[in-house]
Amino acid sequence: MSDADKYFVLECETQSRGHVEFYINGIPLARRGAELGPYYSEQVNEFLIKGTNQLSMLINPPSAAAAHAGGGNRGRDQQVSDTDFAPEMAMSSMRLASYPVGAVVGGPDAIELLRTEWRVPKQTDGRPMPEFFPKYVANAVGMGGIGQHPWAWQLGDRLTLSDEERQEIVQFIGKIHKALDAGDPEPFIDASLTRLRELGDAYASFDPVERISLIRKVTAMKSSQPGWGMEPLEPENLDLHTCANNRIVECRARDWKSILREKPDAEGGVAYYQMFLSKIAGSWHIVR
Repeated sequence: MSDADKYFVLECETQSRGHVEFYINGIPLARRGAELGPYYSEQVNEFLIKGTNQLSMLINPPSAAAAHAGGGNRGRDQQVSDTDFAPEMAMSSMRLASYPVGAVVGGPDAIELLRTEWRVPKQTDGRPMPEFFPKYVANAVGMGGIGQHPWAWQLGDRLTLSDEERQEIVQFIGKIHKALDAGDPEPFIDASLTRLRELGDAYASFDPVERISLIRKVTAMKSSQPGWGMEPLEPENLDLHTCANNRIVECRARDWKSILREKPDAEGGVAYYQMFLSKIAGSWHIVR
């Protein structure tokens, strides 16, 4: 059985009053805790690399506003009172496990490959020790990875988020946003070809051609509905962060969700367009 025939799943849990961000190979996949809920699980074949793979957590990160005010720096220590983390519950964990196709996530067929945990340390009298946050916790394991070659983003430019790069990103997203708002998915599809091709490498059941066809059909259906459209793209709300050893830019809004999103539907649901970008051979691509 090849790796593309397996499912590699990231399973996360946090029991705290604060927030925790979960990363795989430096790429942020989820934020949980407090009002966001304690659990997260996702297939992650396309995020694994050949060689050493790392799981990491950023515990009690600054708020989006604080991170923005600090220039996106999340490394500033801030002491948190004991009440921010209920001592009897304060823990966060994440594990990477492999499953055969058809197995139930969390079930007995899981093969655990890597685990990372954090718990509030206790003093000799049982009281929690003072902690400083944000706190970064990581663990790594060597494994085969997926596919026969490095992912495209691993060969991309090292990014600094210079003024020039920021301007290019705003223009890149703006072009996609304008087209989608008019019911045209083609610029989004063109920008996503690298991602779609590599999803086909990561999952034996994924067909890029079928996915492109589905994107076109769904966009045509949605755009024909009264009131449908994209939320306005506000550059001042764009919160860019480099990740994956500065080869990917995560494009999100200050609410920590993707900057590119549709207007709420009749039930209040919102569709988000995930935007992890890399600059490869001089042009920008959606890579994850």
